[in-house]
Amino acid sequence: MDPLQNDFHVRFTSTEREETMLGRVKRHWWRFVGTAFVFTALWFYLKAREVDQQWDQQIAETESKWKEIDKQTMEKIEAHRKADRLEKSRLEGEIIYLQTENYTLQRESLRKTRDLYVERSDYDTIYFILTLIGFLIIQFGLWRDGLRWKRRYQALRAS
Repeated sequence: MDPLQNDFHVRFTSTEREETMLGRVKRHWWRFVGTAFVFTALWFYLKAREVDQQWDQQIAETESKWKEIDKQTMEKIEAHRKADRLEKSRLEGEIIYLQTENYTLQRESLRKTRDLYVERSDYDTIYFILTLIGFLIIQFGLWRDGLRWKRRYQALRAS
């Protein structure tokens, strides 16, 4: 029987001495480290999804407030059209106050949106970097194992 054809022989006959658990961990460190990087990156991806949910929630709240202010403003404008001179003066003040509130809400919304965008971009950057590092470590380990198996194959072939 040709030993090169027998996968069991190639896989389990070793020219090295029996290895310990520590030796195995040292040899396969790249699997643990690469997987840890990838799972850590997954955690950052999930945090970015939470920021997306906050962003959607903030947009919905802001739009509801805008609609409420617009409704109040339209009511005041309708009342302004029908009011007498003294009442018009008071309603103009209230309309100006509502427009100021709308402007303040818009500025606050832009600030929150900017903050959430920066937070999301930070999470995305960390996710990308950790995923890249994790897969590069795994690729390096696979390359290293390939060289090791190639050396074992050549040693077996030479003997």
